[in-house]
Amino acid sequence: MKRLVLAAAMSTFYAQGETESYKSIANTMVLNSNGIVQIRVLLREDDDEVVCATDSHDFSFDVNSVVGEKWYDSLMLSRNTNSLVEFKYDNQDCTLLSLKLPQMYSNGNDVGEEPIDGKLNTSGEHGNIAMIGTNGLTESSYYASNFYRQDVVTAAFDGHIFREKVNQDAGQPIGRGIWMVEKVDSEGNAVSPWLEIDFGKQVDVAGMRLLINQSSLELGRSPRNITLLTSEDGSDYEEFETYVLSALSTVNVPFSSALSARYIRLQVDSNYGDSKFVEIDEWELYQD
Repeated sequence: MKRLVLAAAMSTFYAQGETESYKSIANTMVLNSNGIVQIRVLLREDDDEVVCATDSHDFSFDVNSVVGEKWYDSLMLSRNTNSLVEFKYDNQDCTLLSLKLPQMYSNGNDVGEEPIDGKLNTSGEHGNIAMIGTNGLTESSYYASNFYRQDVVTAAFDGHIFREKVNQDAGQPIGRGIWMVEKVDSEGNAVSPWLEIDFGKQVDVAGMRLLINQSSLELGRSPRNITLLTSEDGSDYEEFETYVLSALSTVNVPFSSALSARYIRLQVDSNYGDSKFVEIDEWELYQD
């Protein structure tokens, strides 16, 4: 409930220049002795920029107020969960006007409703149970080995692929609607990136679907060899099955046997050729 309370109290009014908005991650935050907080965000593209930004920061606000305190708390919370934030600001001097956290639930979702006979609530025409905002799933329900810039793990569960909505029940896209990660670590060693969902309790899953946009598919970023792992405590994992996926923008993967677990991890062991990135735009899970 703390996150909802903070989000509800994050707006203020400011009349000066024109209002702009920028959705990104608060990459660095500096709290100065005079109470001014300076924020540097991650740029969404190499040629993207906040025009009014200075050499030291993109946005700023005064923490010495009720609203400023709530903004600061909310930004710290968003950093802890790798959550995107929509910054609304004055385009003349980059003074922050309001913050908006991503939508957690869409209209019509049965938030908090207990599933009947072990069945979870579904979204979309294919019956996805893993989309953020459904079945009590929030930003803290998803994990990843890493992510590239703003392409955080939650973007793989937002009902969108790059510039396209693929689940009619989805809310707003998170970032670019994709999860992307580098294939090597900071020391240049090859790694097997992974993303994971925590349902909060044991659930039964019969299959899954992976989606990627056509441009990234052609670049060879889609998974080829993957391993599914499961866990009951988030510490000890068992291998469930391995798969060789087709080079398609949509890949359906029925399981050979029923999967029952709280944590489900998808590990990408190889992709279709891109030497730098692995990408998954959407990961859907099904019970039927």
